[in-house]
Amino acid sequence: MTYTVSIALDNETLTALNNGTWQMQVYKGCKSPNASAALPTVWYTVPKTKFSNEIKTSWHTPYGGYFSNTSVTAGTTVNTSTNQPMSPGDVITLNANGSASVSTSGGVSGAFSFLSQKTETWTCGLLVTPKGGEASPICAFPQYGAAGNLIQPYEKVLILFTQAQLNIGAVVQTSLTKSVSCVLSTSQPKISVAFNINSGWNTMGNPQAKQNPIQFDLAADLIIPLA
Repeated sequence: MTYTVSIALDNETLTALNNGTWQMQVYKGCKSPNASAALPTVWYTVPKTKFSNEIKTSWHTPYGGYFSNTSVTAGTTVNTSTNQPMSPGDVITLNANGSASVSTSGGVSGAFSFLSQKTETWTCGLLVTPKGGEASPICAFPQYGAAGNLIQPYEKVLILFTQAQLNIGAVVQTSLTKSVSCVLSTSQPKISVAFNINSGWNTMGNPQAKQNPIQFDLAADLIIPLA
């Protein structure tokens, strides 16, 4: 399944974005029983050299899991070198030697399980593949040796334009510009929205989309509690 968000930019907005040091950032949602302990990461970015009157954000559903010795702290960038491809229901384990291994048994249907043999706190998270790119992290959870994590996919994205240049995998808690959140599903895999440099986001009447203000808490919007 491919999901797509189309962002329309008027000429005034396109000119303003091309004249500044702008970057489009995309964040992706997930669900977890441990949602309150996690923070979202920059999933992928679009540089101003690729801005046009219509920008399409698309993603597939291949997944992966990672472990990192980076702490879950806003402003840091997680190192996802310890990563493995995964399918829903798989279990990924951080081994004592720092490597990661995946098992197709013992997991939870429709979700991804994370376990650790380490005796110190690491970080874990889910990787998702944007169209035309490589699998990149969408979240950062504290991973303890004595407790596992469970993460379930959630086809929600949050998009914003900002002059704060960030790397993929950067941990972010609060946005400094207006943003838009879009929830997609297999029955509604496409949505169109618009952005104006002065008025902000326009949901184009789509009930799956909502405008977010400046100083918005990304974590509460993107990482949803899973009972």
